[in-house]
Amino acid sequence: MGRRRGKAAESGAQAAAGPASEPACCSLAVSPSGNFVAVAYTSNLLIFDQKRLEDVPIKTLMDPAQEQASNVRTLLFDGSGRFLLATTDAKTGFVWQCSDWSLRYTFSLPKRATATACTADNEHWILADKYGDVLAVPLESEKDIEPALVLGHCSSILTSLSVSPSGSLLATADRDEKIRVSRLPRHGAVLKGAPCIQTYCLGHTDYVSAVAFVSVEERLLLLSGGGDGTVRLWDPMSGKLLVTSPLPDGAPSDAGVVSLAPSSADPGLVQVLVDGELCIRQVRVRLEQGGEPALAWEGALTWDYQPHAGAARGERFFVVGLAASGAALAWHAAGAGELETKALELAPEGTSVDAPQRLLSHLQKVPPSEEEINFRKRQRRDLNA
Repeated sequence: MGRRRGKAAESGAQAAAGPASEPACCSLAVSPSGNFVAVAYTSNLLIFDQKRLEDVPIKTLMDPAQEQASNVRTLLFDGSGRFLLATTDAKTGFVWQCSDWSLRYTFSLPKRATATACTADNEHWILADKYGDVLAVPLESEKDIEPALVLGHCSSILTSLSVSPSGSLLATADRDEKIRVSRLPRHGAVLKGAPCIQTYCLGHTDYVSAVAFVSVEERLLLLSGGGDGTVRLWDPMSGKLLVTSPLPDGAPSDAGVVSLAPSSADPGLVQVLVDGELCIRQVRVRLEQGGEPALAWEGALTWDYQPHAGAARGERFFVVGLAASGAALAWHAAGAGELETKALELAPEGTSVDAPQRLLSHLQKVPPSEEEINFRKRQRRDLNA
């Protein structure tokens, strides 16, 4: 699996793969009931009452003044809304109980988490890490616990994962243009791994940065987006590519898809964040006459901030991002016109921007330099000595 390779190989691979640094990011999660909105930017983690988003946060769970503060990279409420999971650059997971926002437990990760999900039965967290492994942690735990290995992607950076509504399938995407659909064991069996591969979805010509299951008229489909500037629709059982749709006119020619957020109230409607754009696009998954799947772009919501993460819940879509003035949270109700925006008071030093950032530049690959090629040659000689 990914984390078993040696330090020397890891350093060489990182150097050859391209830029290692990532821009400061924001994270967002909305509770299943819609009562709470969790917003993170750098090492700040705030909880808002969804009915009073204009007010101050009802709780601050993390801030830069805390000892060993670290950037929050992922946020997720479980499907029951009882717990909130946050993972940080310090390779630590924090789980809070939402009834009183008390810290329930923490756990250590072998590598930094890049994406998180929850099983459909709300019994386990599923986490993807930077070096290709998918891990599972029991949702309810009274003490710190070591994550269990579920599956691996052969040392490729995992970028996104999604669990099907039934909980039987797990889709994982990586930087090497692959999407793997695995059969996900139920209940405690997930801690023993998920070795059964249902299929691979192959067709993207650059990194895959987002995947999401979508159900339309009781048909399960898989939507993906990546660095090749396309959104694609797949049959997750066979791996067949059904539809390929380029990003609409106006999107940067070299932009990738940052995230996909399916609507829980309008089946088939998906909010799409595009790298380098100050807007939120909408695409609809539908079935044509005869049952043939199709994708149709339905416009965009412009914003003054760089969208970093989005989430849909009920009739509302939420987005968080950064601009020169700092961080902001915005929301949009179905049928409304513009986004309603709340500027967040804290603007971490060095994270504001004057122009749209490229959030996915760390996933782009560049040809190895002469120095990197020589490093690999020396490494081979050492191995053969």
